Amino acid sequence: MNPFKVLGALPTDSRQRLQALLEDAALLNRQEAADEAYAALIRPGKRLEAEMSWYPEKESQTDRPLWKLNRLVKQTAKPGNRDAVLVKACELWGAQSEEELLCAINADRAQGGWKPVQLGEMREAVKEYLNGIAARLDELYLYDATAEERVRKLSAIKANEIRASEQKKLFSRHARALLNLIDRYASGKQGFAGNELVETLVSRYELRYAGQVEQLRADILDITSQRRQNGPFRWRPPQLLRMVEAWSTLTMPRRRLTHARGMRSIPSEELADEIRLFMAELYNRFNDSLNAKQLIYKLRKCFPEYEWLQQQLKEDEGVILNAEKLRKLKAKKAREKKLMPLGILCIILAIILNRCSPEEPERIRVPAGVTLPSEDTLRQARIYLTNDSLREKREAKEKEIQMAFALGGDVDIETLNAELMQLKSEYAALKLSIEQMMKEMKND
Repeated sequence: MNPFKVLGALPTDSRQRLQALLEDAALLNRQEAADEAYAALIRPGKRLEAEMSWYPEKESQTDRPLWKLNRLVKQTAKPGNRDAVLVKACELWGAQSEEELLCAINADRAQGGWKPVQLGEMREAVKEYLNGIAARLDELYLYDATAEERVRKLSAIKANEIRASEQKKLFSRHARALLNLIDRYASGKQGFAGNELVETLVSRYELRYAGQVEQLRADILDITSQRRQNGPFRWRPPQLLRMVEAWSTLTMPRRRLTHARGMRSIPSEELADEIRLFMAELYNRFNDSLNAKQLIYKLRKCFPEYEWLQQQLKEDEGVILNAEKLRKLKAKKAREKKLMPLGILCIILAIILNRCSPEEPERIRVPAGVTLPSEDTLRQARIYLTNDSLREKREAKEKEIQMAFALGGDVDIETLNAELMQLKSEYAALKLSIEQMMKEMKND
């Protein structure tokens, strides 16, 4: 509890006033707590800490940004509006400059006859104060539970005993809230430019999840290092994608803040480049365009702040897409080349069966998956069919047989029948070849 609150004192009270309040506390059997509070208030370092964390009891008297911040953080117990509380806390801290805070504290001390605070002293106290405020705000993002439950969950996180799904939910929620603050910080909104509370919150967040970050990084590098080895890669694509996303979520607040300051995050850049090189090797060595494209998408989503990486990923994606287009074009040409004879055979067979006219072969119904040849090929087929087709040969032979029977002359009927059977066998062979080609296409 704040020493001023224990004694019922104000930051403007003199030493004599504090002594009188100490005597009053003794009469109320609060001697031990009062002695500790009095001792803290007459020591320069402890007094400054108490001055920074104090706020008036009546909200109407809370006019200083520091007092409003203390009241906000102290009285916020439920995490329901945590995002708004986080933003408001940072706004209040950024609403006062270092000089204004120093002048306000020294003005109170002057009324009570206390020695003024030096700038160096106050800067050290500010660090401790911000850590305390950040710790209180952090509790809002541990879990929607009682204070005891939040403490238990925090202990479980430190011991790495929390379930992965719960942990992901926890740090994702916390990270999103911090990213909102950092975006305000980066845009230079009033009260957020260079806001020390934002930096303190990010530092505490980073420290809390440092173990998980390093473990994820080691696991990712264990997979990507296989690109330097011969032989197949031993990995499961979904697992790597999940690890990259989890690592990115955990490190995004620090990376975003570093980027907002105009600085570089070398470890993050190195890991991103390592994953990209693994993706390139995956495509170059194994022609695995599907997983390569998934890694490109994940890298693009997880590392949006690196323009150099986005440019390289764009080029990589272009190479893969162009190669896929070329491969599809070759496959299409090969299929057309294979289907072309089949299309012609279907036309010939249909004409033999009198199902279409040689002048209009495109009217026939071809089997599913078979496309008619080009106009040039059809023209050539039409010329061939009208001048020298199996149908014409068969009809000519049949007419010769009919004439032989009609005339009753010395015609070799057996020879004509043999030739007709030959034509029929050619027709059967043609039909069989079409069925065989259709079967091969289905297998392909």
